[in-house]
Amino acid sequence: MVVGSSGGIAYRIVKIGGSAITCKDVPYCFKVSAAKEIAKQIVKATYHGIAPILIHGGGSFGHYEASIVDERTVPRTSHAMLTLNFLVNSLLIKSGLNTYPVPGKFFTVDVTKSIIRQGMIPLIFGDILPEGKVISGDDIAVTLARELDLGIVFVTDVEGILNQGRIMDCVDNDKAFPVMKTVNPDVTGGILEKVRKILRAEVDAVITSYRDENILRAMRGERVGTRVGKCG
Repeated sequence: MVVGSSGGIAYRIVKIGGSAITCKDVPYCFKVSAAKEIAKQIVKATYHGIAPILIHGGGSFGHYEASIVDERTVPRTSHAMLTLNFLVNSLLIKSGLNTYPVPGKFFTVDVTKSIIRQGMIPLIFGDILPEGKVISGDDIAVTLARELDLGIVFVTDVEGILNQGRIMDCVDNDKAFPVMKTVNPDVTGGILEKVRKILRAEVDAVITSYRDENILRAMRGERVGTRVGKCG
């Protein structure tokens, strides 16, 4: 099975960051209004012949539990991610999207293709393995983009990558890292690692927010947020 832009259907990977759908400093806080806005834009994209492949992160659910290291870290983190996925999936289903949840521990490219063949939308989420290894939603997104030759829309709570208060149009290998040092230290780790993964995999991505229909616009190929990959 070929997943691309053939047959009148354009596939897009959408990674919904935990920062977009959960409260940064409040454990287990789900931002319902933001999630509804994201769902609305994804539904609109399907009206334009765009088929989403969805992934979501852990935010103040999974990341919070994973940060507390003791003998119960793994089961707590797994439960937190299942809880968040239930909330996200329930909202997407109510919005009219035929999503099928896939814990990261069971993710493969073939499983993703199988879900698409059945006419459903994969909803993959970050996870933790029994031995404690964290499966990142960003890693899943990059793997799918590389294997299926697709672009990624990374949805965050900011409009793009900021440099001295201005949104950068594009980041590539030549200028990414010196400029990224100017970003607020609170977010540099997450954004910088995201950029590194995208560039190492040699895939194209957009980092943007869910506001102003930016997700829909990015899925349609319009210029929003910050592009990561080939500039020019």
